[in-house]
Amino acid sequence: MGFDVVIVGGGVVGSSIAFHLAESGQRSVLVIERDPSYSRASSALSASSIRQQFTTPVCMDMSRYGFEFFRTIAERLAVDDCIPAIGLIERGYLYLAKQGLECGLQAAVSLQSANHVPVVSLTQQELSTRYSWLTTHDLGLGALGTAGEGWFDGYSVLQAFKTKARSLGVQYCHDCAVGFQMQGHRVASVDTAGGQRIEANIVVNAGGPHAASIAAFAGMELPIAPEKRTVFAFRCAEKLEDLPLVVDPSGFWVRPEGDGYISG
Repeated sequence: MGFDVVIVGGGVVGSSIAFHLAESGQRSVLVIERDPSYSRASSALSASSIRQQFTTPVCMDMSRYGFEFFRTIAERLAVDDCIPAIGLIERGYLYLAKQGLECGLQAAVSLQSANHVPVVSLTQQELSTRYSWLTTHDLGLGALGTAGEGWFDGYSVLQAFKTKARSLGVQYCHDCAVGFQMQGHRVASVDTAGGQRIEANIVVNAGGPHAASIAAFAGMELPIAPEKRTVFAFRCAEKLEDLPLVVDPSGFWVRPEGDGYISG
């Protein structure tokens, strides 16, 4: 058994790659996924937010492409009468900087603006006026994305990519990659826990936080390690109007979710 492309990892990244390959005409694609329930997958457990406020232009460009894709996902990933709904909320990130530490945030805003990211700086007074619920006495600056940022249902995005990819001829295999067979510096085939040896012209590592263990099959080291993160759900007695995704100077973040809020 052989394929032009074998993708190890069938989460949102692997399934997106599979869809884009199939859409471009590549039909000989296999995705290997160890847990088709995705109960412990990053795609299902992620807080599923998207921003353009990065400090590297390539990340800004990727997020811009991603958000524009999400805006048209119902058309792009529809299969017959099945129209994906991902619950996309377009509401910006609000980054906050303490007094005396505004320079770094202002430099980021300048770089983002130069790369066509819709972001504005907010002074302490502007923050206080716009967000009456926000304690601002120790803040020096805020940066608010005004478009192309927000959050969505990550599991629905994953399923939309997977369903569309399969409709275009991509095959999915419930198995776990356990090793590669090499021909020189090239991966020639993938060995699985189920006893398969699957030949491939190209192998894609879409293991997400577990990508390092997959790369090790080819003798490569990747500086990637999974880390535990915790997200808390809560309610607030007073409704906070016009709440964006707020990131305070410590890195703590909070955003609306349904009729409550989540934070981490």
